[in-house]
Amino acid sequence: MRRRPSQQETDLPAAADPTGGEADETPPATAPAAASTAALAFDHVTFAYQRQAVLCDVTLRVACGETVAVVGANGSGKTTLIKVALGLLQPARGTVRLFGTAVTRFADWPRVGYVPQRAGPDAAVPVSVQEVVHSGLARQVGPLGRLSRAQRDTVDHVMEVMGVAGLRRQSVRTLSGGQQQRALIARALVTEPDLLVLDEPTSAVDAEARHTLRESLEHLRHHEQVAMVYISHDPHGFAGLADRVVEMQAGHLRDAGAGDGDTAPAHNAAPGHEPRGGPAHAG
Repeated sequence: MRRRPSQQETDLPAAADPTGGEADETPPATAPAAASTAALAFDHVTFAYQRQAVLCDVTLRVACGETVAVVGANGSGKTTLIKVALGLLQPARGTVRLFGTAVTRFADWPRVGYVPQRAGPDAAVPVSVQEVVHSGLARQVGPLGRLSRAQRDTVDHVMEVMGVAGLRRQSVRTLSGGQQQRALIARALVTEPDLLVLDEPTSAVDAEARHTLRESLEHLRHHEQVAMVYISHDPHGFAGLADRVVEMQAGHLRDAGAGDGDTAPAHNAAPGHEPRGGPAHAG
């Protein structure tokens, strides 16, 4: 999507922090360079529900424009990883950054699009596809709830990209599961994000819908330069789409190789990074 300046580039004052906290200190000179340039960066992140560890010393870098698939069995920690990435859960240890800014201070949320697992419009509410896509701009519309010309153009563009432009006046409750999913991804794209996070995007869709969805995501990857992280319990669901595949195993993260099917295991998910405290994979 169109490039917007980052918080660091615009030098936002500390008062812009919605939490009211002080600006965090400048990262030390020894910090990895990727931490300031990655779309998403985990640095030795640990998270637990009560005393049950769910993420264990996770380190991950997702470069701007890169597509990373996170695979693993149900209950392995994939969805928790995403919730921590988006600041919905706070880690016990470690740091998460979005575009170089700690997630606890990140304020430029239009740069991040999110499609939750099994998200869907209420089938009992008769809303059109266009209304669903418009709702992604709810916090950015004018005082009368009207979209600007630029916003309308963006809505038209993302609906074309996701293949739902011809369905704009249809009620979402009349759509197939795959069509609904593409409408929901279009909703996440209307803020023109630089990072798109999808939790199980192919759940409850058939093979044909999966193929169509894949084509749309390929367009985002190659033509819109959107970084993507998608969660899947099926390592072959989008085989070849991702630049890298990382695997969650009982809260540990390992690099499962390139997205072209190379699954040679490695011990971390940040190339060139030596894991702390032992290999970052289930043993």
